[in-house]
Amino acid sequence: IGYFIRFVDTVERGEDSTPAAIKVGYGITDTWDDLVRAIKETAPTTVGGINQRVTELSFTFDRETSMIYAMIEDKQDDQALQRARVNRLFRDRRYHAHTASLMEGEARASRTAWAQSMDASYAARSRVIALRGDQGVVGSRPQATGTDCAEVMSDSADCSSRTHLDLSGRQCPSTARGTGGGR
Repeated sequence: IGYFIRFVDTVERGEDSTPAAIKVGYGITDTWDDLVRAIKETAPTTVGGINQRVTELSFTFDRETSMIYAMIEDKQDDQALQRARVNRLFRDRRYHAHTASLMEGEARASRTAWAQSMDASYAARSRVIALRGDQGVVGSRPQATGTDCAEVMSDSADCSSRTHLDLSGRQCPSTARGTGGGR
């Protein structure tokens, strides 16, 4: 910063004249004094403002640094927990495979039981149809006794090992024996 040179048309000296309009000589005014005066006036407030701003920045930096360290620590805890879970799963993989095998066996047994129950249902239905035919009245309900019901149940138990019985073409051997005549 140096001297600012400005030419003045008129020279005013009075109470309302500005300090920048003080004539140094030959129409050149000195603005350097004005700058120094302005700096001296604003310097204390500027230093105070800078100190306050530095304090605020320091506080913000400390707070955000603490938050970052907390997030890093949480992340490390999460990673350690995940590593522990993976290690546990790796150690227990044999037991998980055994459990899966048991579940598959249960599913197979369930499918087999369903097929057997369907076979038993078809066998019982065939026996009921056969009993209706033996009585001679196709449209009426048969008068079954307790012995007939027990026989139907034993016949259905005999046929329970078959899967998907085709009622139109074949019958279970025990059912075919029972339809031959008198009871």
